Amino acid sequence: MNLKSLFSRKSSSAFSGDKKQQVLISVFVIVVVITLIFLYYNFWRSPSLDPSVLLPGADQNVRLEKVIEKVNFDVEFLKTTHFQDLKLYGEWPLEIPDKGRPNPFLYGN
Repeated sequence: MNLKSLFSRKSSSAFSGDKKQQVLISVFVIVVVITLIFLYYNFWRSPSLDPSVLLPGADQNVRLEKVIEKVNFDVEFLKTTHFQDLKLYGEWPLEIPDKGRPNPFLYGN
């Protein structure tokens, strides 16, 4: 075994240097494309809205009323025994007593 054969450019691996580089570039491009698709669908794309709710020429109050009509908020949970058994601890708004001195840098008093 001579020194020249140990440090020759040809490797005994399955891929040559150029082939490895092509595979790595392909994997990198695929990862970048998948990342961009993920970012587009989760952050950059605006959510689809019902066109009957937000009309550009409609009055603001009319649009707001249509949005409120579409919201279905069930208040039946307020009548359940679990909610009725909740206890109020303390009074609201909370009274916070004054602490410390008016001038903390004054020595003494």
